[in-house]
Amino acid sequence: GFLTRTGADLEEANLRELHGLGANLDGWRQYPHLETPRLDIAYDDDQNMLNIKGEPMQVMRWEGNWSELLAQAIEWPASYRSARAVHLITELPKEQMVEASLQWKRESGGMISLEPLFDKNQWDNLDDMMELVRQVDVVCPDATAAGKVAGIDDPYATAAYWHNLGPSWVALRAGAEGSYIAGSGLNEPMHIPAMNVDVQDPTGAGNAYAGGLVAALIDEPNLPMAACKATAGAALMLGAVGIPPFSDQATRDAQTMAKTHYQSFVEQA
Repeated sequence: GFLTRTGADLEEANLRELHGLGANLDGWRQYPHLETPRLDIAYDDDQNMLNIKGEPMQVMRWEGNWSELLAQAIEWPASYRSARAVHLITELPKEQMVEASLQWKRESGGMISLEPLFDKNQWDNLDDMMELVRQVDVVCPDATAAGKVAGIDDPYATAAYWHNLGPSWVALRAGAEGSYIAGSGLNEPMHIPAMNVDVQDPTGAGNAYAGGLVAALIDEPNLPMAACKATAGAALMLGAVGIPPFSDQATRDAQTMAKTHYQSFVEQA
């Protein structure tokens, strides 16, 4: 399931797709008096986000009253209390959902994964975000932002820097390059290449990678294998416009892709 806020203005096609995921939607809160924030995104050939002017996007500027929506109180539903992990995608390290997640971790001992978002122009959330990084188990930042935070150009050294901050596992998402991982069970940082795929839509591929990583680590704390599974999830997202259909066959395909990738780039490394 997921915890999120929206207005009540989503289009029917979006609603059908959302309900078709088979996820627990108890944590979805809709506020009819508010507009759902929206954002137009384009991509260059290297899957980097561009704004509507075709310029590199340094920070997401949402249309709609974002701050008013965030001000609405939101509580964890009872059905989420037995979760084994929480994955946070946020640029707001002091937001209520983050605080609730940290409290859940203290009470349950569960795993928290963080996909930190930074304003690459002003970096006005840097100190608070790095404080949060030190409290999570898994961190999966964008590789470019992670390098700027560390002041390091080399992605292997950057991955090691982030691991030394405290998280057990680190994966730097590097788009078409793949990912760079460091953490428990590895003697040194490792590069996991992206899979060859006919890219149809990069939207959400990085999110799919980060979410897939923590889902895999819950079942088996093997970071290279988890990264290969996450890479397979990202590849499925890249190969479809919108959200690809979920099915048992898609799951089997992803597992096969991950195993082959692991054999090619980890076992033979």
